[in-house]
Amino acid sequence: MLTRRENRKRLGQCVKCGVELREGSSSIRCSYHADLRRRSKRRGRKSLKAKILHEYGGQCACCGEDEPVFLSIDHIATDGAEHRRSLKNQGSYTVYRWLSANGFPKDNFQLLCHNCNMGRYLNGGECPHQKGFRLAVGF
Repeated sequence: MLTRRENRKRLGQCVKCGVELREGSSSIRCSYHADLRRRSKRRGRKSLKAKILHEYGGQCACCGEDEPVFLSIDHIATDGAEHRRSLKNQGSYTVYRWLSANGFPKDNFQLLCHNCNMGRYLNGGECPHQKGFRLAVGF
């Protein structure tokens, strides 16, 4: 026996309210419910990032920048690409979800601003704030 959701999906109706969807539409929600879902997901992502920032100190571990827009998680061992591949990188918040699910491990993660994070990458794993800038990647 089909659930109400499965039946509505099969009939080309919004799975939430049963409104008829446009013919050929690949969506399973009407525009109203699709918009509600987008807003809910956006709130969830903002909430998760706020939680991550709080758990990791709320400021760049190198320069002290505390503007949330500029902050991101850094893999201290510079193995971020490998870690994201192991998680099958299902979007930009995959690592944040993993950190939350694993109790916010501090051993290999720190909060850095994007400048310090990129500086570490370009400088062979060391932020230019820490020692003099020596370009490891040739430009």
